[in-house]
Amino acid sequence: MADPQEIAEMYDLKTTRTGLNRSLAEGDGLFFNHNGLVLPGETLEMYERSITDEKSRLERLHEIEQNLVRFGILYLGTPTEGMIGLDAGCGGGESGIMIHRSFGSTIEGFTLSPEQARYGNGAAENYGCSDKVRFHVGDMLNLERPKGSYDFIWVCESTEHAADLDAMFREFNRVAKSLSRLVIIAWCAVDPKLKEVVDNHYLTDIHRFDEYLESAQREGWNLAEHVDLTGMTAPYWELRSRSENGTGAEEFMYSGFRDKGIEYHLLAFDKQTYC
Repeated sequence: MADPQEIAEMYDLKTTRTGLNRSLAEGDGLFFNHNGLVLPGETLEMYERSITDEKSRLERLHEIEQNLVRFGILYLGTPTEGMIGLDAGCGGGESGIMIHRSFGSTIEGFTLSPEQARYGNGAAENYGCSDKVRFHVGDMLNLERPKGSYDFIWVCESTEHAADLDAMFREFNRVAKSLSRLVIIAWCAVDPKLKEVVDNHYLTDIHRFDEYLESAQREGWNLAEHVDLTGMTAPYWELRSRSENGTGAEEFMYSGFRDKGIEYHLLAFDKQTYC
């Protein structure tokens, strides 16, 4: 397992260098570091019809990445303008901005990467929501916030970097208000050999699906909703594998999701009433 400084440096580099992620963000300024979804009722072919060159391919990939956030936030319940949400492992701020624009809620995001926090705050300025959306450098396993600070918690593809799920769920429980909703979207390990490949490439320690359920229950969270996203994300990686801006991960990630050597899950938890 990589230490936090190594993870921060990796994301600093991803945020500042020219490459796939920066290219995908060029249009609307939203910088994603996560999978995309081809939604139910859609097919990859529907997106491919409008692809004529690499520029249009990147535009379609960006749309598919946005699908993930639009789909995932449906499981946050009913956030309101007066609520405060935590974006734990906020990346470049894309999810937090989209959540605010959807519900009006105040969002606080935390990332290990100073460059991600800088980028996210710049994007919030550009979208005119910096008074309600702010991103900070910090560790989601040790948040410098009082008990009961947040009405809901969004965690998209950052739990893969948490070696201790119990500590993570415990900290989320501490900062969440009573009956808060917690939405986690995560890669989940299945094939041990593929897990090793993924972990080495992304500096992760991906966990099995059942480990999330067991750890959450121990630390005061009840599973309310679950969606297996594996079949919806495999086409995203298939399209990425055709990009001239690929990162090298496409081959094992596409085949991994296609063959279910790795899975992709959305888990929505509610904080137990006695916690």
